Amino acid sequence: ALLPEHLRDTALHAMLTAHTDRVGFVAPGQQQQVGDLTVFAPELPARASENDRSLWARAQVGGSRVLFTGDAQELGVAAAIAAGFARPADLLVLPHHGRPNANVHHLLRRATPRACLASSQSADGDTAAGAIARRFAAEVWTTGRHGDLRFDGATVTPARAPPLLVRR
Repeated sequence: ALLPEHLRDTALHAMLTAHTDRVGFVAPGQQQQVGDLTVFAPELPARASENDRSLWARAQVGGSRVLFTGDAQELGVAAAIAAGFARPADLLVLPHHGRPNANVHHLLRRATPRACLASSQSADGDTAAGAIARRFAAEVWTTGRHGDLRFDGATVTPARAPPLLVRR
């Protein structure tokens, strides 16, 4: 398991230590490689929210580039962009469940995704960030509208819609 450094010696750290072989930590501004997964902890000001301190990850999945943004809000997104971690991706998991984020258009410009996913309980469609992603010509898939989503590196398969090809 990997945690951001600020969660060392917390209840979550203790629980993971009891249930996993090893717990590692990623310090602010640092990256850690685990197989094909690159994990990043943004370097943030003290006023940053707990959500902004989420770990980010990049991975190759079946030949497609995927960027995971954790639960980042504005400061976390800005930090990942500034550090160069937000790079082009075929599939982007939208930050903070696709909720409004003043920096999401910068993230979309940097990532240039073909498709975006949002873990959102609402059935209101794209989410605030998803609506912006559509303006960047990205398909948007939300759990509230499409149900469980599965990505095999070539297609996103929702529970209630035909698959979407995302490989370029």
